[in-house]
Amino acid sequence: MALTRKKRNILNPFLVEGTNILAEVDGIPPWLEDVLLGCIRSVRASDPVTGSTRNEVASPSKIGKIYKRLDEINNTDVQQAVVCSKRQATRYLKCIRLANKFILRHLDKVDVITVPEASDGYRDPASSYALGM
Repeated sequence: MALTRKKRNILNPFLVEGTNILAEVDGIPPWLEDVLLGCIRSVRASDPVTGSTRNEVASPSKIGKIYKRLDEINNTDVQQAVVCSKRQATRYLKCIRLANKFILRHLDKVDVITVPEASDGYRDPASSYALGM
């Protein structure tokens, strides 16, 4: 039997009481686009493969689609939602993992949700928690 990594799901910070609050919005809010662009550029700068001559490693609009479509975000679901390669899905996950910290901080300031106890953005699929209003 081959060893495999445990599947880790990233929380969708826009999921409040089972409803995706971003799904009701047309496009991406300007503050979210700014956060995503900053995270994409940060990931690009830290990626030794991309260097400074390649274009952006991810698209803010596609990350917005991922946030709108998925409740729990993982590599295989991202590949299906955006129709991309495994390597590109990993880049999207890297951007999302970084962006979630800033998104949760912003949503906590505007009192949309209460930040969950797990601060790393990961949740075990078997565990459950409630987001408060």
